[in-house]
Amino acid sequence: MANRSFFQTQKSYARELIWVPFTISINASNAVTSIEDGEGAPVATAARSAAGTYQITFVDSFPKLVSAQFCVEAATAIDRVVQISSIDLSTKVVTIKELAGATATDAGAAHKVHCLVCFSNV
Repeated sequence: MANRSFFQTQKSYARELIWVPFTISINASNAVTSIEDGEGAPVATAARSAAGTYQITFVDSFPKLVSAQFCVEAATAIDRVVQISSIDLSTKVVTIKELAGATATDAGAAHKVHCLVCFSNV
């Protein structure tokens, strides 16, 4: 369970959902160049671990990941789908892969991955 305060203005049928919006910027060499995570800085690190594979480490630990959405922004078409390949809530790490077809592949072009991850805090 996360040990800090969160805004309580959300309307939901589920209790204590924590929405974490952030953007990962990736350069043409496929390295993470920045994390834009706004107020509260919920993302500790994001780094490339293999071709098309990125590990995201969160500051807080949560009992459950409820949902995640990803969207790729690029100046040129890179035709990618992003999916979660593993979740380790004990280490606060979510691993995502950028897929071309069914294969994790580096984009080779500067782009951003916009992320919206929802955790349960109960």
